[in-house]
Amino acid sequence: MAFWTAAFVVTLSIWASAAPTMIYPLYIDEWKLSTAVTSGIFATYPLALITAMLLFGGISDYIGRRTVLLIGIALVAIGILFFAIGPDVSWLFAGRVFQGAGVGIGLSAASAAMAEFEPNGNRDRASAINAIVSSFGMVLGSLVGGALVQYAPYPTRLAFFVLLALSVVTLGMLAMFPRNRLGTLAHGRWRPRGPVVPKGLGKVVLVASLAGATSYANGALVLGLGAEIARDLIKTDNALLAGSTIAVFGLSIGVTSLLLRNWPPMRPVIFGGILVSAAMVLLVVSSSMASLPLYYVTCLVAGVGNGMLFLSSISLVNRFAPIHHRAQTFATVYLVAYTFQGAVPFAAGVTATAIGLLPSLAIWGVVIIIIGLTTTVTALVVGPRLPWLANEPGTA
Repeated sequence: MAFWTAAFVVTLSIWASAAPTMIYPLYIDEWKLSTAVTSGIFATYPLALITAMLLFGGISDYIGRRTVLLIGIALVAIGILFFAIGPDVSWLFAGRVFQGAGVGIGLSAASAAMAEFEPNGNRDRASAINAIVSSFGMVLGSLVGGALVQYAPYPTRLAFFVLLALSVVTLGMLAMFPRNRLGTLAHGRWRPRGPVVPKGLGKVVLVASLAGATSYANGALVLGLGAEIARDLIKTDNALLAGSTIAVFGLSIGVTSLLLRNWPPMRPVIFGGILVSAAMVLLVVSSSMASLPLYYVTCLVAGVGNGMLFLSSISLVNRFAPIHHRAQTFATVYLVAYTFQGAVPFAAGVTATAIGLLPSLAIWGVVIIIIGLTTTVTALVVGPRLPWLANEPGTA
């Protein structure tokens, strides 16, 4: 039960973070916002998350997973409430701050708890399910959000009241969560720390962080600007249809994670960087052609590459980080990933406001291609130099 509760925390966290995506066009119309402002709302989330992760990312290693998960979901729920009742754009920024803080505190703990409470002690399975439930949260955010926006009353509110109810349920589930796994707490007193790399794991954390950065930068461009791309460039004003393109992205992440869960962790990094780079080319081509079918293909390719990279990032930490510093190691990797998630869409939104959406996509698509290929090359160079990975079949 503890394993699946932690998995649901991950699902709800990603769902809540993705929920505003389909509503951004309504905010733009209702409050006359620019793309730069909506991108700023999106970017506020990872900025708050990074701050919380820097200060509290490894705290569950010391005080236990349960307390940290309760605090994290409570903060996420407050953020959702701001979105549900907010009368103007300032409330949206405040909501993203609380969401980011909650996920920043709770996500590392949830990921570590999944590895520790996996019923058979199979950390590779825990990594795969972590990636799958993350993608499921993204799918729910886009499909449920798109359907409620298109066909239900109160299109800017209802999705958040649904999430608020689920947050209350999750808090009830966490009330029964084990306090900690015996013998897993770190020694000494907790204090705020910056990024921590356990001794001997520098190269592993480097590859895991690059994989996470590429995955999150790619995902941020699709999620942060996806609804506007679908409406303004692909020329569809149906929110559910626009949401279905993001759902394809999320589903392909989940399916990829399931199918490749037994791969050695370095191989998906190599192919994932290449696929994400290819997806950026397809993104610009499909947007310039206003081709919905090609945009679906773009989301599919981007999702497969994203799934490979995200799965590898989690797997490397789960396999090799010591149990009493696992949450802190996750926090370090997530910190790098969310830095890219915040920077890329915000910069793309500012550029889009200045020169237009399509030229902005072209510029930042090239940036992500560079990041993706750097990740691939790093995995090719570093992989053979890691003695515990070099002998695994299929490892570079």
